[in-house]
Amino acid sequence: MSSNQQIDKSCPFCLKQYPDDGSFTFGCTGTTLHGSCTLCIAKHFAANVSGMFPSKHHHWPTAYVLIAIGLPLLAWVFWVEGVWIALILLVAAASILRWPVLFAWRWVKRALGSK
Repeated sequence: MSSNQQIDKSCPFCLKQYPDDGSFTFGCTGTTLHGSCTLCIAKHFAANVSGMFPSKHHHWPTAYVLIAIGLPLLAWVFWVEGVWIALILLVAAASILRWPVLFAWRWVKRALGSK
């Protein structure tokens, strides 16, 4: 690359320009939010499609896969965006996986000894 060519350091999601001094930045919010929203829509679609077919296991294997995909995504959003955006994503995931959340809540109440 010749010295007079410029490298485009802008983000395609938010068009933010990154500094040329080599300082570290996490990137833009667009990457994590677009990725998390896309995966949230994909999880919702997968949950609906799996719910259309009969299952001997009451769809728990699909719920385990969706949880396994969602937890690293939630950790990534928490790391990059912070607590409030991660809580919004957690509420969205809980609305998709409401039965595992209900059973987990019952298990926690039983483990703590409250009735």
